[in-house]
Amino acid sequence: MAAEVLAMAWKAVEPHSYVTWRELLACVMLVASMAIEGAWQPIMLGFSSVEAWGSSDLSNNLLFPVLMLWGGGCLSILLITFGRPVSLWLQLPVQAVVLFLTWRRAPDMCSTALMQHEAAEGIIGGWFEGFNLLLALLPLPCVAPVTESSVLSKCQSVAMMFQLLASFVMTTAGLAVMEYGALHQFAASWAAARGAADPRQAGHWAKLATPAGLERGQHTVLVAVEELGKWGRLRQGVGLLFLMANAWQAVRP
Repeated sequence: MAAEVLAMAWKAVEPHSYVTWRELLACVMLVASMAIEGAWQPIMLGFSSVEAWGSSDLSNNLLFPVLMLWGGGCLSILLITFGRPVSLWLQLPVQAVVLFLTWRRAPDMCSTALMQHEAAEGIIGGWFEGFNLLLALLPLPCVAPVTESSVLSKCQSVAMMFQLLASFVMTTAGLAVMEYGALHQFAASWAAARGAADPRQAGHWAKLATPAGLERGQHTVLVAVEELGKWGRLRQGVGLLFLMANAWQAVRP
């Protein structure tokens, strides 16, 4: 909250310098929100009580993903990332650092009374077996056999998967789409303006506003986004499943 107030004051007093350093400020705010110990204390305090669990299995199962997102810091990450978006080339390394910081908190969250409650044990086991099912269904090489694991280790693995999917995959995909759309719109406006200034070259400038034209002068990552967009929903879904399966194989006990 204090950082937001300072950022708003900076923007009002020195708008030019704010625009210059806006992205760096957003990255510092994001990393600090996960690195500062005090930011996690309200979460740990909330997880010290078991009153959140009810008598309904349905409500408990619906509550569990919310707890995983809140306890893993994912809600804060999503708010800061999409509230203060940065360029994709800067997003990737910063988000990797943030993911490392949140993964370090998984054992603390899973050791709380809320996650050690009997209501959570069955739900954690269900998510754990669900992620294991991906490994059984998809033709992945070198899949290690599933070993007996404690509820604590299962919880940590499930929490790390939630953090990976929500705070890294979702934010990266969202920013990639946003940045590609903004870049394409800017290129089209720029080409239209140049074409209006020189009608003889209108066709040339219009060509540069296409994805193929962007490939020569813009970020390679955004070209990859364009190529992924050509895959179609089915291929994109299968690709996401393979990504999830490989990630699960890396984080499971």
